[in-house]
Amino acid sequence: MAKGNCEFTGTGGQYFPTVFIHLIVLSTITFGIYAPWAWVRLLKLKASHTTINGKSVTFTGTGGQLLVLVIVQGLITLITFGIYGSWAICSFFRWRAENTLVGERPTQFNGTGASLFLFYLIHLMILPMLTLGLYYFWGIYRLYAWKEEHTEYGGKHTSFGAGFG
Repeated sequence: MAKGNCEFTGTGGQYFPTVFIHLIVLSTITFGIYAPWAWVRLLKLKASHTTINGKSVTFTGTGGQLLVLVIVQGLITLITFGIYGSWAICSFFRWRAENTLVGERPTQFNGTGASLFLFYLIHLMILPMLTLGLYYFWGIYRLYAWKEEHTEYGGKHTSFGAGFG
């Protein structure tokens, strides 16, 4: 898998107003209800500044879809005391992939909650607890690498860019 097949041309100056106004201010005023729409706005902004294998990226998801996904997956995860968390994460990755087009071709996510479960348990629950949260950042990094290994953008794999460490 070749490195450098993804290009992002956005800048922090383009993101700051969206993050500050939508994700912080409006989400706070609405007690978090607006947050899914803010995240979708960010995903669309990111997609509009991204090319993969020379093809433009488009995000088509909606805040309403994300709100329903977060409520349903969150409740199931809460009811199962976190055990369902890996399946919830995969549901979000799948939703995001289904709503991401690369050169008008759909993106596919083929990871499963069962294949993520042990990783989730070790890297997102046990190690962060043992290190008082310090390991959590490495765990999130590794989660994104795992996601990329299980995602095909427009029918092709991409490179996450760097190994762990």
